[in-house]
Amino acid sequence: MEYAYKPTDYEIKLIILYTVKSLKIGASYTILDYVISSSANVNYFELEQYIRGLIQSGNLSELTVEPETLFAITESGEETLSFFEHK
Repeated sequence: MEYAYKPTDYEIKLIILYTVKSLKIGASYTILDYVISSSANVNYFELEQYIRGLIQSGNLSELTVEPETLFAITESGEETLSFFEHK
């Protein structure tokens, strides 16, 4: 599938934060991979890198719920999203 627009790194990070916040169920890596790869031209390894960066910056937290890992938005992540909400 060819995409007309390639989001910037910052836009992809915001898409990830928004997706995690919007999901009513736990945000597993599998779900994030499906949602993000279908809306932006991001592969498995890039997504992993973005998620790790968001965890390191304190915007996402990682929770282990056997058998998978779930991601949750932190208060800092909420603030980041609210800053860009009207842009």
